[in-house]
Amino acid sequence: IYDLGINSSWLSCVEDEKSIVVVYANWDYEVGICVLDSVGNVISNEVVLKNEALSIDPTIMKYGEEYYITITSIQGNVNNGDDTQQNGVYTVQMYKSKDLKTWDYVSDIVKYQNNIEDIDLIHDGEILSCIFEKEVIDKGMSTINVVQSKDMGKSWSTPKELLSLVADQEPARLCFKDDKWYLYYSSDKDNIGKSYSGAKAYYAIFDKEFNKCSQDHMIKIEDDKGVLLYDVEFYDDKVEFLYAQDYLNENSLVLESIAIE
Repeated sequence: IYDLGINSSWLSCVEDEKSIVVVYANWDYEVGICVLDSVGNVISNEVVLKNEALSIDPTIMKYGEEYYITITSIQGNVNNGDDTQQNGVYTVQMYKSKDLKTWDYVSDIVKYQNNIEDIDLIHDGEILSCIFEKEVIDKGMSTINVVQSKDMGKSWSTPKELLSLVADQEPARLCFKDDKWYLYYSSDKDNIGKSYSGAKAYYAIFDKEFNKCSQDHMIKIEDDKGVLLYDVEFYDDKVEFLYAQDYLNENSLVLESIAIE
């Protein structure tokens, strides 16, 4: 994205029929939408929201003819990593649009005086779900939670904790298949306090109501330098994992394919 001259610090994308739509945010308190063609040429790029508070970790989803984005607005300390300091107030806000230019506010999804990160929106055909990480402090222990909406984001359920406060846990992807939810994440549970540099990749399984069936199924990533899992993509004969190796030091971006047996 930087090579395209776009001022982006955080981004998310969704693939449309003929294009890739990118939502991004930056330290200038801007939220923008960039549309690329199938080979990466910029079709359009413009700032669509300008906020008084810093907005981070945008995410985007398309459902039907409308696009939905979330931004996480912060009042106070950003990514506080000091347990003697007060966390900022994080509010996850949702907007929708049909033309990618005019965005209408829908709701505040959650609001906490905690570091809230790694938001994702998923629609299973019936209910809209939003997952997020809730940290005590940056790179400290965290929970992974879900809230759901039956009216496309106008109202939300009480948050439900999927993974408890036992490690630094980073959600990568939530997907619904075979009538169950699969949550892919990285965790430093075997190297507490090492955060991204000591984390491994796992998945957990939940039933349709998000009751836990099992968790901490380790994914056999080839490199063990520390995994910060970003995304998971499924194909007929393989699964691809996008992750960073030793994020705080080496920070190599890796795309690894594992064959489905």
